[in-house]
Amino acid sequence: MKYFIAVSKKIYLVSEILALFLLSIIMSLLFIQVILRYGFNFGFPWVEELCRYMFIWMIFIGAGIGVKKGIHASMEVFTKFLSSGRYGFYQDLLNIVTLIFSTVVLVIGIKFANGIGGQTASSIPISMFWVYVSAPVGGILMMLCAVENILVRRIPGYDDNTAA
Repeated sequence: MKYFIAVSKKIYLVSEILALFLLSIIMSLLFIQVILRYGFNFGFPWVEELCRYMFIWMIFIGAGIGVKKGIHASMEVFTKFLSSGRYGFYQDLLNIVTLIFSTVVLVIGIKFANGIGGQTASSIPISMFWVYVSAPVGGILMMLCAVENILVRRIPGYDDNTAA
């Protein structure tokens, strides 16, 4: 169990770095595009499309990060009235619902990615498969983080900040 959590933490760290990298590239490209378009009346036709695809990847990676941090929508007003035992049950229930949702995202994402065929993006020469495969990757990340959240609560004295 501790090995799974250690591997999950490494994947989570890579996810955070990748999301930050994607955000930096998106912001840089769009900034350059705005300067070129409004300053020099020139722009690259592929920048918006590439940024859109990177943003899609960032969303699905960020979904896993949100599950790990527990920042997805939940009824926090309701949880303030729960005892500590019931709060733990509520957290586990939320993680189980997340597991079900992420399984649906994974399965449907695989169907979409496989069904896209040889379609390519309109202004950049990449297969749309690489855009659609972001959904199954996000589903896997959400599942991994939800399972980790459930397991971490089972380890007595486990401190999330000091673990490997």
